[in-house]
Amino acid sequence: MNPSKKLAGLSNHPIFLILRVLLAGIMLYAAVPKFFDWEAAPRVLSFEPFSHSVHNYRLLPLEMVNLVAMTIPPVELLGALTLLTGLWLRAGSLMLALLQGVFLFGVAQAFYRGLDISCGCFVGVDSKVGWIPLIRDSIFFAGFVLIFLTTFKVDRVQDSQSESPPQETNDQPSPAE
Repeated sequence: MNPSKKLAGLSNHPIFLILRVLLAGIMLYAAVPKFFDWEAAPRVLSFEPFSHSVHNYRLLPLEMVNLVAMTIPPVELLGALTLLTGLWLRAGSLMLALLQGVFLFGVAQAFYRGLDISCGCFVGVDSKVGWIPLIRDSIFFAGFVLIFLTTFKVDRVQDSQSESPPQETNDQPSPAE
């Protein structure tokens, strides 16, 4: 049996609810601090510090760095809310899996190129790109994919297994004898 069919309909199973809450908490912990400049007094809404982290990867033209830095935290926040509430869970988990895939690519290429930079994943945590962020991000990616696979309804999976042609019905009354 296909593994995705085995997982179908399990999104509200207690183990997957715990996984959703855990990953949502991690995404909130990653997203919210990126909205602020923590060195400013008082703290102000600013994506500038996170823009520096994005720029350090040397993947984007300078013109796109701020746009990407202003887009990632709201996407992480929205994804976390979908995991917590269960609303648009399939779309949210897919969005987070794709975003995590981009993070994995960024960390992997920086590690391969020997860049000595902080991964920028969590504000205040000076985690350099390397094996630990790669493994951590791979685990998060697997979690998001797993949640995505559980969002499919069991009846849809069963319907696709037992697709039979519709039976013809005779809508005309039978002749009286």
